[in-house]
Amino acid sequence: MKLEKPRRAPFTTPVLIIAFNRPQYVKMQLEQLRLVQPKTIYIACDGPREHYPDDLEKVEQVKVSYLEGIDWECDIHTSFSTENLGCSKGPIQAISWFFSKVEFGIILEDDIIPSQDFFGFMAQMLDFYRSQHKVISISGCNFGYQSPSNHVVVSKIMNMWGWGTWANRWHAIDFELKDWPSKARKRWYLHQRLKTGVLDYDAGWIRHWQQIFDKTVTAHKVTWWDYQFIYHQLKWKRVTLFPPVNLIKNIGFDADATHTFEKAHFSKYLSWQELHWPLQMPTAFKVDCVFYEHYIKGIWSFYKRPNWNYFLGQWLKRLGLKR
Repeated sequence: MKLEKPRRAPFTTPVLIIAFNRPQYVKMQLEQLRLVQPKTIYIACDGPREHYPDDLEKVEQVKVSYLEGIDWECDIHTSFSTENLGCSKGPIQAISWFFSKVEFGIILEDDIIPSQDFFGFMAQMLDFYRSQHKVISISGCNFGYQSPSNHVVVSKIMNMWGWGTWANRWHAIDFELKDWPSKARKRWYLHQRLKTGVLDYDAGWIRHWQQIFDKTVTAHKVTWWDYQFIYHQLKWKRVTLFPPVNLIKNIGFDADATHTFEKAHFSKYLSWQELHWPLQMPTAFKVDCVFYEHYIKGIWSFYKRPNWNYFLGQWLKRLGLKR
């Protein structure tokens, strides 16, 4: 099945921008938004942190830059926090507010610069899969993967660098992971949800996610919300759909970043590419194993599957069966 390019028309898909204290990014993001001129924009901005004297001025500058920079006809809604909610509670509250107002929409953090093609892709996909609850989200960042034959990519795990979902999917998520501590046979449970086939057993990958979910429920404070989203996604065996080419840039590499502060972080060099229509749509929600193994695991999660040939060779040497 093919999905055709949307006709040029007023862009009516609602957009949420989640911002904080980085006014240096606003202009670049607005330049891309101005190309499509969304009719409805929601802006959520976290409050300044205590003991950070520059935050108050930076946060106010961010608010003004967005409100003055949106210079086209647009219905603007704002949620400006007076306290600092942080990188977990802040986005959860912002997105929950957004989806208390709209049925579906696009979410952009302030350091995400989407291509013009991103908006057409997101609008089409959010409309096309509105009633298909197997699909939990649509992502615009595919980490530079080149999908064969222009196919939309199916994944077990979402990405939040320029993405979208529906209110009914979002509101179903338990961000406290209440059932995780009492989950029996956690590793087997995760294996059943992380595997891509009968012969796919990756103990390290299972351990990776068990540690994340354990920390999410035991840590005094966490700085993420997407891992809770992914837990819900794995629990109910939902999929995320990615574009055949990458459609965003992440420019959040400076001292103000929380997670992407490494100078050599892979996403620093990600660039968007042209999207070619029509798109080849998945006839079944079969996970793209190359994308999952090399991009979700290897690039996004910085995870490398153990080399079992090496370990087998070492074991055989110890038994004196191999020189």
